[in-house]
Amino acid sequence: MKKISAFWSLMLLTFCLGHAGALTLAHATDLHYLSPDLSNDSPYLAQLLKQGDGKAALYT
Repeated sequence: MKKISAFWSLMLLTFCLGHAGALTLAHATDLHYLSPDLSNDSPYLAQLLKQGDGKAALYT
């Protein structure tokens, strides 16, 4: 199923490129966005540290 989906995705992309003008692609990964809710003095972070599973840490 995965190969079929990849095939049709490639076919669609090929069709679109043939009928489109300029193409701009943007790819962004691993941006390390940190929610303001997790700042050092937020109540949410304090609760997460107190009741969490131990994966969250105040300082890393």
